[in-house]
Amino acid sequence: MPVHSNGTLVFGKCRSEEEFWVPLIEKACAKLHGCYQTLISGFLDDALSDLTGMVSEKVKIKVPSKKGEIYNVKGLGSPDQFWDFIMARIGEKSLMGCSVTGETEGELILDGEQTGILKGHAYGLIDAFTIKHKDGQAKKEGGRTFSRMLRIRNPWGKLEWKGKWSDSSSELEDNLAAIQRYIDHLDKEEAFVPGADDGTFLMCFSDFRNIFTNLFVAVDFQTQWTGIRFSSSWDINSAGGTPSPYKEPNLTLWGQNPQYQVEVLEEGEAELFISLAQPDGRVRGEDGSYDKFPFNSRIHPVCFSVMIPDKHEVKMNKFDKAKCLSVSVLKEHREVSLRMKLKKGRYIIVPSTRSPGQVGKFFLSLYFNCDPATLSIRRLDKNSENYERIAEESEHHSVNQWKIDLVNKRRDFMIMEQDELDKSQSLSFSPERSNRPKGKGSNFAAKVAASQEDDFE
Repeated sequence: MPVHSNGTLVFGKCRSEEEFWVPLIEKACAKLHGCYQTLISGFLDDALSDLTGMVSEKVKIKVPSKKGEIYNVKGLGSPDQFWDFIMARIGEKSLMGCSVTGETEGELILDGEQTGILKGHAYGLIDAFTIKHKDGQAKKEGGRTFSRMLRIRNPWGKLEWKGKWSDSSSELEDNLAAIQRYIDHLDKEEAFVPGADDGTFLMCFSDFRNIFTNLFVAVDFQTQWTGIRFSSSWDINSAGGTPSPYKEPNLTLWGQNPQYQVEVLEEGEAELFISLAQPDGRVRGEDGSYDKFPFNSRIHPVCFSVMIPDKHEVKMNKFDKAKCLSVSVLKEHREVSLRMKLKKGRYIIVPSTRSPGQVGKFFLSLYFNCDPATLSIRRLDKNSENYERIAEESEHHSVNQWKIDLVNKRRDFMIMEQDELDKSQSLSFSPERSNRPKGKGSNFAAKVAASQEDDFE
Protein backbone atom coordinates (compact mmCIF):
# COMPACT_ATOMS: atom_id res chain seq x y z
CA MET A 1 0.00 0.00 0.00
CA PRO A 2 1.33 3.52 -0.75
CA VAL A 3 2.09 5.29 2.54
CA HIS A 4 3.53 8.62 3.67
CA SER A 5 6.85 8.81 5.48
CA ASN A 6 4.98 8.59 8.81
CA GLY A 7 3.32 5.32 7.76
CA THR A 8 -0.18 6.69 7.09
CA LEU A 9 -2.00 5.67 3.93
CA VAL A 10 -1.75 8.03 0.96
CA PHE A 11 -5.18 7.25 -0.51
CA GLY A 12 -8.48 5.89 0.82
CA LYS A 13 -8.79 4.62 4.37
CA CYS A 14 -11.43 3.57 6.88
CA ARG A 15 -12.45 5.74 9.80
CA SER A 16 -11.78 2.83 12.15
CA GLU A 17 -8.12 1.78 12.35
CA GLU A 18 -9.30 -1.79 12.86
CA GLU A 19 -10.85 -1.89 9.37
CA PHE A 20 -8.91 -2.17 6.13
CA TRP A 21 -11.47 -2.89 3.43
CA VAL A 22 -11.37 0.52 1.70
CA PRO A 23 -7.63 0.53 0.83
CA LEU A 24 -7.82 -3.16 -0.12
CA ILE A 25 -10.61 -2.53 -2.65
CA GLU A 26 -8.80 0.55 -3.93
CA LYS A 27 -5.59 -1.47 -4.35
CA ALA A 28 -7.48 -4.20 -6.24
CA CYS A 29 -9.00 -1.60 -8.58
CA ALA A 30 -5.55 -0.06 -9.16
CA LYS A 31 -4.16 -3.50 -10.00
CA LEU A 32 -7.03 -4.19 -12.37
CA HIS A 33 -6.60 -0.89 -14.20
CA GLY A 34 -2.80 -0.65 -14.11
CA CYS A 35 -2.06 1.98 -11.44
CA TYR A 36 -3.64 4.39 -8.97
CA GLN A 37 -3.50 7.25 -11.47
CA THR A 38 -6.03 5.53 -13.72
CA LEU A 39 -8.58 5.69 -10.88
CA ILE A 40 -8.68 9.49 -10.89
CA SER A 41 -12.19 10.83 -11.60
CA GLY A 42 -15.18 8.94 -12.91
CA PHE A 43 -18.94 8.54 -12.70
CA LEU A 44 -20.81 7.23 -9.70
CA ASP A 45 -23.00 4.87 -11.74
CA ASP A 46 -19.90 3.28 -13.31
CA ALA A 47 -18.44 2.74 -9.84
CA LEU A 48 -21.63 1.08 -8.63
CA SER A 49 -21.59 -1.27 -11.63
CA ASP A 50 -17.90 -2.09 -11.18
CA LEU A 51 -18.30 -2.96 -7.49
CA THR A 52 -21.57 -4.89 -7.75
CA GLY A 53 -21.65 -6.32 -11.28
CA MET A 54 -25.17 -4.93 -11.63
CA VAL A 55 -26.56 -2.70 -14.32
CA SER A 56 -26.67 0.98 -13.38
CA GLU A 57 -29.51 3.45 -13.79
CA LYS A 58 -29.04 7.21 -13.83
CA VAL A 59 -32.07 9.30 -12.96
CA LYS A 60 -32.18 13.04 -13.67
CA ILE A 61 -33.89 14.70 -10.72
CA LYS A 62 -33.59 18.21 -12.17
CA VAL A 63 -33.39 19.33 -15.79
CA PRO A 64 -32.47 22.67 -17.40
CA SER A 65 -35.18 25.17 -18.31
CA LYS A 66 -35.42 28.86 -19.20
CA LYS A 67 -35.92 29.59 -15.50
CA GLY A 68 -32.97 27.46 -14.43
CA GLU A 69 -33.00 23.87 -13.21
CA ILE A 70 -36.44 22.50 -12.36
CA TYR A 71 -37.81 19.21 -11.07
CA ASN A 72 -37.96 16.59 -13.84
CA VAL A 73 -41.71 16.00 -13.76
CA LYS A 74 -41.73 14.63 -17.32
CA GLY A 75 -39.22 11.91 -16.51
CA LEU A 76 -40.18 11.18 -12.89
CA GLY A 77 -43.85 12.02 -12.64
CA SER A 78 -45.15 13.67 -9.48
CA PRO A 79 -43.01 13.90 -6.32
CA ASP A 80 -45.18 11.12 -4.84
CA GLN A 81 -44.34 8.88 -7.81
CA PHE A 82 -40.65 9.68 -7.45
CA TRP A 83 -40.80 8.80 -3.75
CA ASP A 84 -42.45 5.49 -4.64
CA PHE A 85 -39.63 4.84 -7.12
CA ILE A 86 -37.00 5.40 -4.42
CA MET A 87 -38.85 3.20 -1.92
CA ALA A 88 -39.13 0.44 -4.53
CA ARG A 89 -35.36 0.52 -5.02
CA ILE A 90 -34.88 0.47 -1.22
CA GLY A 91 -37.15 -2.58 -1.09
CA GLU A 92 -35.02 -4.27 -3.74
CA LYS A 93 -31.91 -3.50 -1.62
CA SER A 94 -30.35 -1.62 -4.53
CA LEU A 95 -27.27 0.47 -3.75
CA MET A 96 -27.80 4.14 -4.57
CA GLY A 97 -25.88 7.40 -4.75
CA CYS A 98 -26.59 11.01 -5.66
CA SER A 99 -24.74 14.11 -6.82
CA VAL A 100 -25.09 17.77 -7.75
CA THR A 101 -23.94 18.72 -11.24
CA GLY A 102 -21.27 21.42 -11.22
CA GLU A 103 -17.60 22.18 -10.91
CA THR A 104 -15.67 19.49 -9.09
CA GLU A 105 -16.15 19.61 -5.32
CA GLY A 106 -17.07 23.28 -4.99
CA GLU A 107 -19.71 24.05 -2.36
CA LEU A 108 -23.23 24.69 -3.57
CA ILE A 109 -24.43 28.18 -2.66
CA LEU A 110 -28.21 28.60 -2.67
CA ASP A 111 -29.78 32.06 -2.30
CA GLY A 112 -26.48 33.31 -0.93
CA GLU A 113 -26.37 30.64 1.78
CA GLN A 114 -23.87 27.81 2.18
CA THR A 115 -25.51 24.41 1.93
CA GLY A 116 -22.60 22.17 2.90
CA ILE A 117 -23.24 20.10 -0.25
CA LEU A 118 -20.38 19.79 -2.74
CA LYS A 119 -20.96 19.97 -6.47
CA GLY A 120 -19.37 17.27 -8.63
CA HIS A 121 -19.05 15.01 -5.58
CA ALA A 122 -20.46 11.51 -4.96
CA TYR A 123 -22.78 10.90 -2.01
CA GLY A 124 -24.23 7.61 -0.84
CA LEU A 125 -28.01 7.42 -0.48
CA ILE A 126 -28.21 4.95 2.37
CA ASP A 127 -31.91 4.78 3.21
CA ALA A 128 -35.33 6.41 2.87
CA PHE A 129 -38.01 6.41 5.57
CA THR A 130 -40.83 8.42 7.15
CA ILE A 131 -41.21 9.78 10.68
CA LYS A 132 -44.23 11.22 12.43
CA HIS A 133 -43.87 14.75 13.73
CA LYS A 134 -43.54 15.26 17.43
CA ASP A 135 -46.72 17.29 17.80
CA GLY A 136 -48.76 15.23 15.33
CA GLN A 137 -49.82 18.40 13.55
CA ALA A 138 -49.72 18.95 9.81
CA LYS A 139 -46.40 20.39 8.74
CA LYS A 140 -45.23 22.16 5.63
CA GLU A 141 -44.75 19.20 3.29
CA GLY A 142 -48.13 18.73 1.65
CA GLY A 143 -50.01 19.15 4.94
CA ARG A 144 -48.75 15.79 6.17
CA THR A 145 -48.28 14.86 9.82
CA PHE A 146 -45.06 13.09 8.87
CA SER A 147 -41.87 13.82 6.96
CA ARG A 148 -40.32 11.76 4.19
CA MET A 149 -36.63 11.51 4.99
CA LEU A 150 -33.44 10.37 3.29
CA ARG A 151 -30.28 9.27 5.05
CA ILE A 152 -27.26 10.37 3.01
CA ARG A 153 -23.54 10.04 3.59
CA ASN A 154 -20.50 11.95 2.40
CA PRO A 155 -17.83 9.24 1.91
CA TRP A 156 -15.21 11.66 3.22
CA GLY A 157 -16.73 11.22 6.68
CA LYS A 158 -17.14 14.98 7.11
CA LEU A 159 -18.74 18.07 5.48
CA GLU A 160 -22.49 17.67 5.82
CA TRP A 161 -25.77 19.30 4.82
CA LYS A 162 -26.49 22.56 6.71
CA GLY A 163 -30.23 23.00 6.05
CA LYS A 164 -33.38 21.60 7.63
CA TRP A 165 -32.92 18.35 9.57
CA SER A 166 -29.14 18.84 9.63
CA ASP A 167 -27.02 18.54 12.79
CA SER A 168 -28.19 20.94 15.52
CA SER A 169 -31.20 22.07 13.45
CA SER A 170 -34.52 22.71 15.21
CA GLU A 171 -36.17 19.98 13.09
CA LEU A 172 -33.64 17.42 14.29
CA GLU A 173 -33.80 18.51 17.92
CA ASP A 174 -37.62 18.53 17.99
CA ASN A 175 -37.88 15.01 16.54
CA LEU A 176 -34.96 13.22 18.19
CA ALA A 177 -37.20 10.64 19.84
CA ALA A 178 -38.80 9.65 16.51
CA ILE A 179 -35.40 9.51 14.81
CA GLN A 180 -34.02 7.37 17.62
CA ARG A 181 -36.90 4.89 17.20
CA TYR A 182 -35.91 4.60 13.54
CA ILE A 183 -32.25 4.04 14.49
CA ASP A 184 -33.20 1.37 17.04
CA HIS A 185 -34.66 -0.76 14.24
CA LEU A 186 -31.46 -0.64 12.17
CA ASP A 187 -28.79 -3.32 12.15
CA LYS A 188 -25.87 -2.59 14.44
CA GLU A 189 -23.60 -1.82 11.48
CA GLU A 190 -26.12 0.69 10.10
CA ALA A 191 -26.73 2.61 13.32
CA PHE A 192 -25.56 6.23 13.49
CA VAL A 193 -25.49 9.05 16.02
CA PRO A 194 -27.71 12.04 15.12
CA GLY A 195 -25.69 15.23 15.21
CA ALA A 196 -22.28 13.52 14.97
CA ASP A 197 -19.75 14.98 12.54
CA ASP A 198 -19.25 11.70 10.67
CA GLY A 199 -20.46 12.51 7.14
CA THR A 200 -23.94 11.03 7.71
CA PHE A 201 -26.88 13.43 7.62
CA LEU A 202 -30.64 13.54 7.19
CA MET A 203 -32.49 15.52 4.54
CA CYS A 204 -36.20 15.84 3.89
CA PHE A 205 -37.48 14.71 0.52
CA SER A 206 -38.46 18.20 -0.69
CA ASP A 207 -34.94 19.51 -0.03
CA PHE A 208 -33.46 16.45 -1.69
CA ARG A 209 -35.42 17.22 -4.87
CA ASN A 210 -34.35 20.86 -4.76
CA ILE A 211 -30.65 20.25 -4.05
CA PHE A 212 -29.53 17.10 -5.85
CA THR A 213 -29.41 16.80 -9.64
CA ASN A 214 -28.75 13.09 -10.18
CA LEU A 215 -29.72 9.79 -8.61
CA PHE A 216 -27.68 6.67 -9.39
CA VAL A 217 -28.94 3.13 -8.82
CA ALA A 218 -27.17 -0.23 -9.01
CA VAL A 219 -30.35 -2.09 -9.97
CA ASP A 220 -30.84 -5.35 -8.09
CA PHE A 221 -33.66 -6.88 -10.13
CA GLN A 222 -36.05 -9.14 -8.27
CA THR A 223 -36.35 -12.86 -8.99
CA GLN A 224 -39.18 -12.47 -11.51
CA TRP A 225 -36.86 -10.47 -13.79
CA THR A 226 -34.83 -12.05 -16.61
CA GLY A 227 -31.98 -10.55 -18.59
CA ILE A 228 -30.37 -11.16 -21.99
CA ARG A 229 -27.38 -9.50 -23.63
CA PHE A 230 -26.28 -8.98 -27.23
CA SER A 231 -22.53 -8.47 -27.80
CA SER A 232 -22.01 -6.58 -31.04
CA SER A 233 -20.27 -3.65 -32.70
CA TRP A 234 -20.67 -0.73 -35.04
CA ASP A 235 -18.50 -1.27 -38.11
CA ILE A 236 -17.89 0.88 -41.18
CA ASN A 237 -21.12 -0.41 -42.74
CA SER A 238 -23.37 -0.21 -39.66
CA ALA A 239 -22.24 2.98 -37.90
CA GLY A 240 -25.01 5.22 -39.19
CA GLY A 241 -24.93 7.83 -36.44
CA THR A 242 -27.89 9.84 -35.11
CA PRO A 243 -30.48 11.62 -37.30
CA SER A 244 -29.17 15.05 -36.30
CA PRO A 245 -29.68 17.48 -37.82
CA TYR A 246 -33.08 16.13 -38.81
CA LYS A 247 -32.64 15.96 -42.57
CA GLU A 248 -31.20 13.77 -45.31
CA PRO A 249 -28.84 12.00 -45.58
CA ASN A 250 -28.81 11.66 -41.77
CA LEU A 251 -32.30 10.13 -41.62
CA THR A 252 -31.38 7.33 -44.03
CA LEU A 253 -27.88 6.79 -42.63
CA TRP A 254 -29.44 6.20 -39.20
CA GLY A 255 -31.28 3.21 -40.69
CA GLN A 256 -27.92 1.45 -41.22
CA ASN A 257 -27.41 1.06 -37.45
CA PRO A 258 -27.88 -2.38 -35.81
CA GLN A 259 -31.56 -3.05 -35.04
CA TYR A 260 -33.19 -5.32 -32.45
CA GLN A 261 -36.82 -6.35 -32.36
CA VAL A 262 -38.75 -6.82 -29.13
CA GLU A 263 -42.27 -8.18 -29.56
CA VAL A 264 -44.64 -8.39 -26.60
CA LEU A 265 -46.86 -11.36 -27.41
CA GLU A 266 -49.53 -11.17 -24.70
CA GLU A 267 -51.96 -8.55 -23.42
CA GLY A 268 -50.92 -6.41 -20.47
CA GLU A 269 -47.71 -4.48 -19.82
CA ALA A 270 -44.13 -5.71 -19.77
CA GLU A 271 -41.64 -3.55 -17.87
CA LEU A 272 -38.35 -3.34 -19.75
CA PHE A 273 -34.99 -1.96 -18.69
CA ILE A 274 -32.62 -1.31 -21.62
CA SER A 275 -28.89 -0.75 -21.20
CA LEU A 276 -26.42 0.20 -23.95
CA ALA A 277 -22.81 -0.13 -22.79
CA GLN A 278 -19.34 0.21 -24.28
CA PRO A 279 -16.08 -1.42 -23.12
CA ASP A 280 -14.52 0.23 -20.06
CA GLY A 281 -12.30 3.10 -21.24
CA ARG A 282 -10.29 2.92 -18.01
CA VAL A 283 -8.67 -0.43 -18.77
CA ARG A 284 -5.47 -0.90 -20.70
CA GLY A 285 -5.90 -0.71 -24.46
CA GLU A 286 -4.85 -3.30 -27.01
CA ASP A 287 -1.77 -1.17 -27.77
CA GLY A 288 -0.78 -1.25 -24.09
CA SER A 289 -1.69 2.38 -23.43
CA TYR A 290 -4.06 4.01 -20.94
CA ASP A 291 -6.46 6.87 -21.47
CA LYS A 292 -7.48 9.62 -19.06
CA PHE A 293 -11.00 10.39 -17.88
CA PRO A 294 -13.44 10.88 -19.62
CA PHE A 295 -11.73 8.42 -22.04
CA ASN A 296 -13.01 10.18 -25.16
CA SER A 297 -10.47 8.43 -27.38
CA ARG A 298 -12.18 5.10 -26.60
CA ILE A 299 -15.76 5.91 -25.69
CA HIS A 300 -18.20 7.42 -28.18
CA PRO A 301 -21.24 9.57 -27.43
CA VAL A 302 -24.06 7.03 -27.83
CA CYS A 303 -27.81 6.65 -27.44
CA PHE A 304 -30.60 4.32 -28.54
CA SER A 305 -34.08 4.85 -29.92
CA VAL A 306 -37.16 2.72 -29.30
CA MET A 307 -39.33 2.76 -32.42
CA ILE A 308 -42.83 1.51 -33.27
CA PRO A 309 -42.70 0.24 -36.88
CA ASP A 310 -45.62 -0.03 -39.25
CA LYS A 311 -47.06 -3.51 -39.71
CA HIS A 312 -45.44 -3.88 -43.12
CA GLU A 313 -41.98 -2.68 -42.01
CA VAL A 314 -39.48 -5.46 -41.33
CA LYS A 315 -36.88 -2.94 -40.10
CA MET A 316 -36.45 0.81 -39.84
CA ASN A 317 -34.98 2.06 -43.12
CA LYS A 318 -34.92 5.68 -41.98
CA PHE A 319 -35.66 7.69 -38.87
CA ASP A 320 -39.22 8.98 -38.44
CA LYS A 321 -40.14 11.14 -35.44
CA ALA A 322 -43.74 9.98 -35.60
CA LYS A 323 -42.65 6.37 -34.99
CA CYS A 324 -40.25 7.15 -32.12
CA LEU A 325 -41.63 5.98 -28.76
CA SER A 326 -38.62 7.04 -26.66
CA VAL A 327 -34.94 7.96 -26.89
CA SER A 328 -32.27 7.54 -24.24
CA VAL A 329 -29.93 10.36 -23.35
CA LEU A 330 -27.14 10.97 -25.89
CA LYS A 331 -23.96 11.01 -23.87
CA GLU A 332 -20.24 10.27 -24.02
CA HIS A 333 -20.61 7.70 -21.29
CA ARG A 334 -19.79 4.06 -20.79
CA GLU A 335 -23.45 3.18 -20.32
CA VAL A 336 -26.82 4.78 -21.05
CA SER A 337 -30.12 3.23 -20.03
CA LEU A 338 -33.88 3.60 -20.13
CA ARG A 339 -36.72 2.06 -18.11
CA MET A 340 -40.11 1.76 -19.80
CA LYS A 341 -43.36 -0.22 -19.98
CA LEU A 342 -44.45 -1.81 -23.25
CA LYS A 343 -47.91 -3.03 -24.25
CA LYS A 344 -48.59 -5.89 -26.63
CA GLY A 345 -46.97 -5.11 -29.98
CA ARG A 346 -43.72 -4.92 -31.93
CA TYR A 347 -40.88 -2.52 -31.13
CA ILE A 348 -37.43 -1.93 -32.62
CA ILE A 349 -34.42 -0.77 -30.59
CA VAL A 350 -31.74 1.07 -32.58
CA PRO A 351 -28.40 1.83 -30.83
CA SER A 352 -26.27 4.51 -32.47
CA THR A 353 -23.18 6.66 -32.06
CA ARG A 354 -23.48 10.43 -32.42
CA SER A 355 -21.79 10.60 -35.84
CA PRO A 356 -21.65 8.20 -38.79
CA GLY A 357 -18.46 6.18 -39.07
CA GLN A 358 -17.74 5.94 -35.33
CA VAL A 359 -16.89 2.26 -34.95
CA GLY A 360 -16.51 0.16 -31.83
CA LYS A 361 -17.94 -2.62 -29.67
CA PHE A 362 -21.14 -2.36 -27.67
CA PHE A 363 -23.35 -4.47 -25.42
CA LEU A 364 -27.13 -4.22 -25.54
CA SER A 365 -28.73 -5.68 -22.40
CA LEU A 366 -32.47 -6.15 -21.97
CA TYR A 367 -34.05 -6.88 -18.59
CA PHE A 368 -37.77 -7.69 -18.31
CA ASN A 369 -40.18 -8.67 -15.55
CA CYS A 370 -42.31 -11.16 -17.47
CA ASP A 371 -42.08 -14.76 -18.61
CA PRO A 372 -39.47 -14.98 -21.42
CA ALA A 373 -41.96 -17.03 -23.41
CA THR A 374 -44.20 -13.97 -23.72
CA LEU A 375 -41.51 -12.02 -25.62
CA SER A 376 -39.81 -12.47 -28.97
CA ILE A 377 -36.37 -10.84 -29.14
CA ARG A 378 -33.90 -10.97 -32.04
CA ARG A 379 -31.55 -8.90 -34.15
CA LEU A 380 -33.15 -7.93 -37.44
CA ASP A 381 -30.26 -7.15 -39.74
CA LYS A 382 -27.87 -9.99 -38.86
CA ASN A 383 -29.02 -13.60 -38.70
CA SER A 384 -25.88 -14.96 -37.04
CA GLU A 385 -26.01 -12.77 -33.90
CA ASN A 386 -27.58 -14.46 -30.88
CA TYR A 387 -28.03 -13.25 -27.36
CA GLU A 388 -26.85 -14.82 -24.12
CA ARG A 389 -28.74 -15.01 -20.86
CA ILE A 390 -27.39 -12.75 -18.12
CA ALA A 391 -26.43 -15.30 -15.48
CA GLU A 392 -27.25 -13.26 -12.38
CA GLU A 393 -30.80 -12.70 -13.68
CA SER A 394 -31.37 -16.32 -14.73
CA GLU A 395 -30.32 -18.28 -11.65
CA HIS A 396 -33.85 -18.86 -10.40
CA HIS A 397 -34.84 -20.55 -13.66
CA SER A 398 -32.38 -23.42 -13.07
CA VAL A 399 -33.44 -24.27 -9.48
CA ASN A 400 -36.71 -25.92 -8.54
CA GLN A 401 -38.83 -23.82 -6.17
CA TRP A 402 -39.13 -26.66 -3.63
CA LYS A 403 -35.34 -26.59 -3.24
CA ILE A 404 -35.33 -22.87 -2.62
CA ASP A 405 -38.10 -23.26 -0.02
CA LEU A 406 -36.20 -26.11 1.67
CA VAL A 407 -33.03 -24.05 1.99
CA ASN A 408 -34.99 -21.11 3.41
CA LYS A 409 -36.58 -23.36 6.04
CA ARG A 410 -33.24 -24.84 7.07
CA ARG A 411 -31.39 -21.52 7.22
CA ASP A 412 -32.58 -20.48 10.70
CA PHE A 413 -31.75 -23.90 12.16
CA MET A 414 -28.27 -23.78 10.62
CA ILE A 415 -27.67 -20.34 12.14
CA MET A 416 -28.81 -21.59 15.57
CA GLU A 417 -26.51 -24.58 15.36
CA GLN A 418 -23.62 -22.38 14.25
CA ASP A 419 -24.21 -20.15 17.28
CA GLU A 420 -24.01 -23.23 19.51
CA LEU A 421 -20.74 -24.24 17.86
CA ASP A 422 -19.33 -20.73 18.37
CA LYS A 423 -20.22 -20.88 22.07
CA SER A 424 -18.61 -24.29 22.48
CA GLN A 425 -15.39 -23.04 20.86
CA SER A 426 -15.19 -20.25 23.41
CA LEU A 427 -14.94 -22.83 26.25
CA SER A 428 -11.59 -24.16 27.43
CA PHE A 429 -10.09 -26.84 25.19
CA SER A 430 -10.78 -30.41 26.28
CA PRO A 431 -8.83 -33.35 24.73
CA GLU A 432 -11.73 -35.66 25.59
CA ARG A 433 -14.10 -33.44 23.63
CA SER A 434 -11.73 -33.22 20.66
CA ASN A 435 -11.44 -37.02 20.40
CA ARG A 436 -15.17 -37.53 20.31
CA PRO A 437 -16.29 -39.20 17.04
CA LYS A 438 -17.34 -36.63 14.48
CA GLY A 439 -21.06 -36.21 14.06
CA LYS A 440 -22.01 -38.03 17.29
CA GLY A 441 -24.47 -36.07 19.39
CA SER A 442 -24.60 -33.23 16.87
CA ASN A 443 -27.92 -32.33 15.29
CA PHE A 444 -26.07 -30.02 12.92
CA ALA A 445 -23.91 -32.87 11.63
CA ALA A 446 -27.00 -35.04 11.17
CA LYS A 447 -28.67 -32.34 9.13
CA VAL A 448 -25.60 -31.91 6.96
CA ALA A 449 -25.49 -35.67 6.38
CA ALA A 450 -29.17 -35.71 5.51
CA SER A 451 -28.74 -32.83 3.09
CA GLN A 452 -26.26 -34.88 1.07
CA GLU A 453 -29.15 -37.12 0.02
CA ASP A 454 -30.86 -34.19 -1.70
CA ASP A 455 -30.21 -33.58 -5.36
CA PHE A 456 -29.28 -29.89 -5.13
CA GLU A 457 -28.25 -27.90 -8.16
